[in-house]
Amino acid sequence: MKSTRITAFLLGLTLLVSGTKAASISLDPYSYWSQGATDADGSQHGSGTKLSIPFDHTYTYTGAPTNVSTTALSLSDTEFQVRFEQKRGGRPSVRVDSGGWTYPDLANSMGLIRFIANSDLTFTATGTYTTPSASNVEYDLSLIEENPANNHQIAEVFYSKTVLSTSGTLDVVNGLRQGQSLSGSLISGHQYELYYAVSLLAPSSGDNGGTGTGLMDFKLTPVVTAVPLPASAGMGFILLASIGLATALTRRRRENRVCP
Repeated sequence: MKSTRITAFLLGLTLLVSGTKAASISLDPYSYWSQGATDADGSQHGSGTKLSIPFDHTYTYTGAPTNVSTTALSLSDTEFQVRFEQKRGGRPSVRVDSGGWTYPDLANSMGLIRFIANSDLTFTATGTYTTPSASNVEYDLSLIEENPANNHQIAEVFYSKTVLSTSGTLDVVNGLRQGQSLSGSLISGHQYELYYAVSLLAPSSGDNGGTGTGLMDFKLTPVVTAVPLPASAGMGFILLASIGLATALTRRRRENRVCP
């Protein structure tokens, strides 16, 4: 009887378990990242590569010795995390004889992550940047829904552009368009594009250089849905209840026989 009760209990427990969908995305092969810095002659160059999942690498690009951009990327099908560590000189933009301008001392990093949601997901995005010196910082972060047939935009999920011109910390939530949010839902089978761009630039008046660090984090969570129980599940619950009732009645009879 004991083994039968255990079997019935396990059967009922199995039937009570709800099914869940694992967080899963398909990354577009044209997803990429890049970073750059101003060279000694005032021109800007950089490097980059395509992205994949999983992806866990740190890259450094050096322009002029004072302009360095380091980007650490960690991507999975549940989280995209990018960390920035940048350093710049203090040279402002300079007009050249040909009528153009050289770039100011700067370091930047950008990326485009295009993916298809293979299940219904919720997302949460965060983005911050801190600089101890009076610098010009520009931080763009956006998420759009695209038509997978031609990669054209269908809808803007959110767009943030945040600028910092003093020392301190910026948060991309302060640059959101009105009515938008850094959290929401993604629909299974739909294609999305996450774009970020962060730049640390010398101020227009020039200075002695500066540094900055930042983060972009995009988390994906599966939407949990209960799986309807088949008709046979009802029989499992009935069996479990019947055995429990029968056991209780048997124990009661035994007690009644012992007690005067």
